[in-house]
This record gives sequence, C-alpha cells and structure tokens, in this order.
Amino acid sequence: MIWSVHILALLVDCWGLYTYFTNPTFFPTWSAPFKFLTVWNMVIQPIYFAFVLVADVILHRATHLKKVSSVFFYGVVFPLGLFVAVAFWGLYFVDRELVFPAHLDKIYPPYLNHQQHTAIVAFVLLELLLARRPRHSVRAERLVLAAVVVMYLAVITLVWLSGDRWPYPVLSVLNWPGRIAFFAGSIAVVLAFHQAGSALSERVLRRSLRQHSGGSALS
Repeated sequence: MIWSVHILALLVDCWGLYTYFTNPTFFPTWSAPFKFLTVWNMVIQPIYFAFVLVADVILHRATHLKKVSSVFFYGVVFPLGLFVAVAFWGLYFVDRELVFPAHLDKIYPPYLNHQQHTAIVAFVLLELLLARRPRHSVRAERLVLAAVVVMYLAVITLVWLSGDRWPYPVLSVLNWPGRIAFFAGSIAVVLAFHQAGSALSERVLRRSLRQHSGGSALS
C-alpha cells in the first residue's frame, strides 16, 4: 500500500511544481521563488518520494538506501513539511497580509495554495504511519536538518543584502531584534517537529512490533 502513497504524493508534488514554475506571473525571474521556504519544500518532497519509490519498491533489498531515506525523512521531510504548513496557516489566520497578501488571490489559485501548504501534511503523516521506517542515526538527522536551515537562512539574507525584499511580509514589518526572535522561534518549532517525529515513529514502531508479535503467537 505504501508504494501507492509514494506514487500519489510524487504525482501531486510534480503537478504542483509544474503549475508553479510554468506560470510567469508568480515571479519575475527564475531564481525569485527559491527565497521561499515553501518552494524548498516543494522541491524536497518529490525528490524524497521518488527516491523511496525506487529504494523500497525497485531496490527493496538495498538496505543502505533505506538508511538514507530514513535520515532524510525524519531529519528534513517531516519537520520541514509540518513547519511550512503550520507557519503559513498560523500567520494566515493571525493576519494574512503577513504571509499571503489578499492581492495574490487574483493570480494564485486556491488549489495550488492547498497543494503547497495543506496536502504536504497529509503525505508526511501517511508516510510516517504506513512506511514505519526505523531510525538509524539521530545525529545524522540533526546534521542534515541543521544544514538545510543554515542554507535557507543564508539564501534569504543574501537576497535581502542584494537589495531585494524579504521573502515574507512579516519580516519586513519587524526590526532586527524582532527578526532574530522570529528566526530563533522558527528554528525552535522546527526542532520541536523533529522531536515529535521521533516520538511518533517510536510509538508506531512499537505498536507494529506488538501486533506482529501477537500475530506470530497466534499462528
């Protein structure tokens, strides 16, 4: 069953990427969208689902690939996917002008918005619950997550220094102490989601082992 989730997620994510990048009204230059964390997540998720589709279905005996997919999922895909959704909708309901100004409704279709900020949660939760991936290295997960966070902060800071605007309006209305607090809080939330993924995965794996043990005892 899990392979069908991978295929569905890959198709939806690729459709979202195609719809987004083939619409020139969304951004003036090809590099403009990469200052948005949503776009980073849009790229990361299909790469992951394509990778696990190959690793789990086609090369199901390649245990080293499964270790890589486990680190990538728990270290980046799960916490980043949840953060993008929670941060976007949280700011949206507080004041949408801070993250998605109303004028964007004229050019940005609602279905694409939900693909980017809602469907991503469903796919990562299904992956965690159904794939039941054992964790191999918490240290590696944290290193990969830290690398992605540092790279993203470096990109948006360089974009701002080059004379462009901050990617999200909320950063424009804050002063530097406010921005630093916002970044620190965001990192704390991402780390909390990483811990949540760890706790959920352990619970799912324990339940799976109990069910397997119970089934073996009855057979």
